[in-house]
Amino acid sequence: MPQSSCPSSCLSPDSVHLMPSTSPATPSRLSALDRDRVERRLRAREAVAARIPRRAADPPPLSYAQQILWLHSQLVPDVPLYNEPITLQRKAPLDVRVLERSLEEIIRRHEAWRTTFAVRDGEPVQIVNPPWRVELPVVDLRGVPRGGREAEATRVATEDARRMFDLARGPLLRGIVVTLDDWDHRIFFTLHHIIFDGVSTYRILLPEITSLYEAFSNGRPSPLPELPIQYGDYAAWERQAIEQGRFDPQLDYWRRALAGPIPAMNLPTDRVRPHVQRYRGGIHPVNLSAALSEALRRLSRERGTTLFVTLAAAFVGLLHRYSGQDELVVGTVSAGRKHTELEDLLGFFLNPLAVRADVSGDPTFAELMRRVRRVTLDALSNDDVPFDLVLQALQSDRDFSRNPLYQVLFSLEPPMPPLPAGWHFTQVDVEVGVSKFDMYLELDDRPAGIVGRFAFNTDLFERPTMALLAERWRRLLEAVAKEPDLRLSRIPLLHGSDAPTSAADTVRPLNSFVRIERQDIEQSIAKRFEAQVTRRPGQTAVKTPAGELSYGRLNALANRVAHALLAAGAGMGDRVALLLEHDARMVAGILGVLKAGSAYVPVDPTHPPDRLSSILRDAEVGALLTCGGHLAVASRLADGRVPVLRIDDLPPGANMENPGLTTPPDGAAYLLYTSGSTGQPKGVAQNQRNVLHHIACYTNNLHIAAEDRLTLISSYSVDAAVMDIFGAVLNGAALYPIDVRETGFLGLGARLVEERISVYHSTPTVFRHMVAMLPEGVDLSGVRLVVLGGEEAVRQDAESFKRRFPASTILVNGLGPTESTVSLQQFMDGRAPLLSASVPVGFPVEDTEALLLSADGVPAQLYGEIAIRSAHLALGYWNRPELTASSFLPDPEGGNRRIYRTGDMGRLLPDGSILFAGRRDQQVKIRGYRVEAGEIEAVLLAAPGVREAVVVGAEDGRGERQLVAYLVTEAADRMQDAELRRFVSQQLPPFMVPAAFVTLDAMPLTPSGKLDRRALPEAGDRAVAEAAKKEPQTPTQSVLLDIWRSLLGIPAIGVDDDFFALGGHSLLAVRMFSEIEARLGVRRDDVLASLMQGDPAVALAPAGECGIYVNPQTLEPG
Repeated sequence: MPQSSCPSSCLSPDSVHLMPSTSPATPSRLSALDRDRVERRLRAREAVAARIPRRAADPPPLSYAQQILWLHSQLVPDVPLYNEPITLQRKAPLDVRVLERSLEEIIRRHEAWRTTFAVRDGEPVQIVNPPWRVELPVVDLRGVPRGGREAEATRVATEDARRMFDLARGPLLRGIVVTLDDWDHRIFFTLHHIIFDGVSTYRILLPEITSLYEAFSNGRPSPLPELPIQYGDYAAWERQAIEQGRFDPQLDYWRRALAGPIPAMNLPTDRVRPHVQRYRGGIHPVNLSAALSEALRRLSRERGTTLFVTLAAAFVGLLHRYSGQDELVVGTVSAGRKHTELEDLLGFFLNPLAVRADVSGDPTFAELMRRVRRVTLDALSNDDVPFDLVLQALQSDRDFSRNPLYQVLFSLEPPMPPLPAGWHFTQVDVEVGVSKFDMYLELDDRPAGIVGRFAFNTDLFERPTMALLAERWRRLLEAVAKEPDLRLSRIPLLHGSDAPTSAADTVRPLNSFVRIERQDIEQSIAKRFEAQVTRRPGQTAVKTPAGELSYGRLNALANRVAHALLAAGAGMGDRVALLLEHDARMVAGILGVLKAGSAYVPVDPTHPPDRLSSILRDAEVGALLTCGGHLAVASRLADGRVPVLRIDDLPPGANMENPGLTTPPDGAAYLLYTSGSTGQPKGVAQNQRNVLHHIACYTNNLHIAAEDRLTLISSYSVDAAVMDIFGAVLNGAALYPIDVRETGFLGLGARLVEERISVYHSTPTVFRHMVAMLPEGVDLSGVRLVVLGGEEAVRQDAESFKRRFPASTILVNGLGPTESTVSLQQFMDGRAPLLSASVPVGFPVEDTEALLLSADGVPAQLYGEIAIRSAHLALGYWNRPELTASSFLPDPEGGNRRIYRTGDMGRLLPDGSILFAGRRDQQVKIRGYRVEAGEIEAVLLAAPGVREAVVVGAEDGRGERQLVAYLVTEAADRMQDAELRRFVSQQLPPFMVPAAFVTLDAMPLTPSGKLDRRALPEAGDRAVAEAAKKEPQTPTQSVLLDIWRSLLGIPAIGVDDDFFALGGHSLLAVRMFSEIEARLGVRRDDVLASLMQGDPAVALAPAGECGIYVNPQTLEPG
């Protein structure tokens, strides 16, 4: 089975029981619907299957399939993208000269195998050369130790398979004979794909070479009849058929089938996708057992379909589970040999097909089989029209980084006829090291079992990732072979070893600390705090620039607050609002409310008064604790309905002793208000036990100790502050509140250094700003942990961490919504590689399980909405029983655990950790492409003068989705919009280039330090429509535009335009190359090399003065 970038294998009619290979169609075997399709297909065949005549003139043109390969080979001249290795094994004595004579006869018989390619009058043509004497190199390994012969044979074959072919000079095939033993020989062939395909190998080459070898070995002449036509005859006929419009009805079908946005395959990758494909590839072999293979064949028979459909449906199902996409476009290929004259002809006849599969509604596997069968039959009924013409008709967006229309491909090899004794066709691990697709599953149904390989792009995937994917595919096959009526979401793909259960990483803090045990959470927060006061009354508890409080003084102030609240009538089970500054008294206020047996309700003084009033009314607070600076606002909010207490002016003589109240572990601790989808904030209620559980996880995983110094950067009204405040004061550590609005990011960095902070915690946005402002050489050796959370941490953050912090410092990235404060954590140090665009959110913490749910709530396992299953979730939403019931789901397994759906999407990584994959309700799709805004933001941040970048999706005046980039820039270095657009377009595909750039003085932030997307201004008129066509600036540019106008028939063309977006296609590109060569004196090789730079302004002239834009990706086969 040849490894290929453009597949050598095919989808033949008999793959779906349309027509047996040697007999008429048998509609009786099909359903009425399929019978109708077969009859329509047969009528279509009759329309196009007129006998192919011998060509009228030489040299013949290239076939459309050859033309795509020829063009692409010119564009990537140094990549063996179309080198195809195949291996024959001779388990008998081998006469090399007889083998050479057999090959000479095959080359004589088949013009395709002695063809080279030239350009005549601007058009590529086939040059049929005379036959030549074949001399095969022989490598004798009988002198090599027996255990090393196989590996050495593979090395020799691999080295040869990676040598380039010259399409203009030829020959386009070569072979090596490797002798391992007297009765064990390997004949390694490498051929250029332009002269053969899978059918050529299985049904023509193997029978011919073995029968010729047998005849010549016995002194007999060739037993093979002469061929009625040659490949050049077919190519000439195909051109004529297209000119006569024979395939126009089929082209109409493809316009309908592929109408609308084509969804790009959104598979999770190990690395960020390069903006221009580099075609680096690898192979992972697959071997299904004989029992499983037979079970799949039996399933196919029972369901009235074929093995191809069953295996293709399984592949589609796996892709759906990995990507979460309900619509997938998967490539396959048609044999392209509908005429009897072509059945015995060597050559490249394959035609790619784009099969659009509907996986919506969580179908059963049996239903998915029916859907795949239907679209496959329809595709086969319209497989005569060349793929290149389909691409031209669709005029889809061009993307340097992906194959057109589809990025994954599936094929099943045609049946291989039995070989004579002593001959074997083997699949040896000969890797050319290339891949044209993201992924390509190529299978072969052998009597001993189904075998094959996953070919994959190594710029995207690691080998262990593909090994795990292949194993999950096998698990899927085993499951559906037993229960084909299972819904896709319920097919088990994971084993216990690869489910997201707990951290398996080795990066963890090593400092000593006092562990919080499970039984320690069965108490009140106040009691845990008072135990720390008893142990270390004089140790610093809270420190700000205005002063510090020891544990003893903090406890005394908290006790005064508690007694004052009790005296004011607030007590056990009540709720007390806090309107305080970001300082030590705020911490005392929280502890005082808890000591009084109440739950605290923090409100941020920077929020609008209407929002604060709404929160106080909803929470039904019994008192409001404030400070002098906010007394006026607090009085207005209370409106005489609840008592207002000043923490800086408590009644004289207030008791400073512990109140001694016993608050039960399930008593309420706080109400934290978050934004609601209705526009009204909703209160998240949590109890004491659960708070202590989260602090136990935070403490035990981070090794929080009494010697630590923790930052408090987030507003006390968000759950991030819960970790910082209680992580410090419940462990005897010191808390350092820092108000970034006062200190600025430069001041924040200075506090880290001055106070010898050991645990830094903020959102990635704040961290990004802070690190950017740090002076070079600053001493951060005191920081042992950098904790990020609240929003996505991207690769840039990890790189900044590695660059600015000591190697001993650990980065902790986490995910924990307000409803489940500490849920997942990822630990990494400066040595950890990070290849993906973002930092994983990691593994579930103790007594917590992370699920990935499908849209209807079924565990999807590989991709889905992150859901937290735990007994320590929030109690619910205050006074919102319906919302609580819909958001906090009972555990189907019973017990006291519940499930909370976070709204965050996640992907399961090979190591069992989870990668954040955006919000469920904020995914950006542009013309069918799911766009990761972070990828665009990373490119923008690399642009000169750009300090910050945020990309969002918005609708323009026509209601169409577009991308808007918001930037904070250095005024002196700010690029103009046109320059910035060019900068981005050089690194990203067109659909990822923002339509508008909006410059801001600063990004709006929420009180917790997160980016406030709702506060971003509308782009409005800044989204400029298509810019005026840029006029040529040099004589060379004028000549180029003249060539384009002549070829395209369009008068208005600018130097920044895209050749293919204007209607150019492969044939016109060939003519363009020739025109440039003739009129500008630039060699075609130089033109093609410059095009592959991926720069819209491609330098062609010696002075680099002219610009054209031709996307090489559009010249590729499907």
